[in-house]
Amino acid sequence: MEQILPDKLIEILSVSITYSMLIMAIIENIKKTNIFKKSLHIWILNFCLSFLLAIPFSKTFYNLDWQSGIWLGFFSLMGSSSIYDFIKKKKQN
Repeated sequence: MEQILPDKLIEILSVSITYSMLIMAIIENIKKTNIFKKSLHIWILNFCLSFLLAIPFSKTFYNLDWQSGIWLGFFSLMGSSSIYDFIKKKKQN
């Protein structure tokens, strides 16, 4: 039977789960310092960290190429943003 998703995509998605949790933890610690107060600033920080750290993270720990690191940054940005918004809504209720 033919695979729906290529193995490389599955690998990047599985790494992005771990990487999203790491980025989310870093951002939460930065938020505690009250340096960034507006949600736009936090989103920009999330964007920058997701992409700036993705390539070295993927190369160091998973031996992925830089193109995969860019995809890792994209997937983790989507994942960590979704998780952050979910937690924010839960705290408001």
